[in-house]
Amino acid sequence: KAYHLNNQIDTAIGTYKRYGALLNKKHYKQEDIIRRIEMCNFAKKQIANPVNVEITNLGKGINTKDADFAPILTADESMLIFTSRREVKGVGEANVELDGTFFEDIYVSHNNDGTWGAPEAIGSSINQIGEHDAAIGLSADGQRLFVYKPDGGGDIYQSYLMGDIWTVPDRLSDNVNSDEWETHASISADGQTLYFVSDRKVKGGIQFGGRDIYKSTMLPTGEWSEAVNLGENINSPYEEDAPFIHANGKILYFSSMGHESMGGFDIFFSELGDDGNWGPAKNLGYPINTTNDDIFYVETPDGKRAYYSSVNVEKGYG
Repeated sequence: KAYHLNNQIDTAIGTYKRYGALLNKKHYKQEDIIRRIEMCNFAKKQIANPVNVEITNLGKGINTKDADFAPILTADESMLIFTSRREVKGVGEANVELDGTFFEDIYVSHNNDGTWGAPEAIGSSINQIGEHDAAIGLSADGQRLFVYKPDGGGDIYQSYLMGDIWTVPDRLSDNVNSDEWETHASISADGQTLYFVSDRKVKGGIQFGGRDIYKSTMLPTGEWSEAVNLGENINSPYEEDAPFIHANGKILYFSSMGHESMGGFDIFFSELGDDGNWGPAKNLGYPINTTNDDIFYVETPDGKRAYYSSVNVEKGYG
């Protein structure tokens, strides 16, 4: 796995095969080894045929040595909201987990003629000391924010921008949240469809394994409808996360450990067909995707720029 992460792909394949040869053919690890070799072979093809993109770190004004992730932004790119596990000055040990890392908090940066300004904490109405607060989705106009809080199994909340202040988040209904883990959400530009992630167990329903992506539509009553699984073209037997519905409503970006992957979470897209069904998941390719985790991809309406999170050893700060 270390060779795999360091792009020493041929060495990784050889080592996986040697390890597999030591195992009984019925050992549960055999399936994992086969999967990892498949990812290595796919990674070789992707690295040999890179897509034509320019990747730029947003800089030390946004990123730190700690984890900075899940960027979301308004359609006009005037405001960037993201989640960070950086130190909160003046708080001390109250915002440190038992493992020594900082709790997640939400930060806001504004675009000043193409330069992102110094990020500021979103405010005490949302960020709570000693708790995880993560930004997961934003309406196109920047007035409605979806937030993850680890209440129960982990639930999705929403907050509204009133002037310069965000309201205290309200938990979404039980048609979206369950007793299980809901991690991420993205709302369509018209505000009528919510795409979200859950590892719920649906009695008599469809589930593909781990976290799946679901959708819920706005009812005439103003409530969200019962959740519907997006199906096997999107969801795999592995983990899915971080859906983002494009402004055109016809392209869904998401991250997955399944499908044709280079390793870890890769970013995929699927296009909505005329029949209302989502097409097969397509990998965005290298160097957007790497052998490590690449996730939380959001794209501007014109499709020229995208923001995402990556464990990038060469270009990252930590």
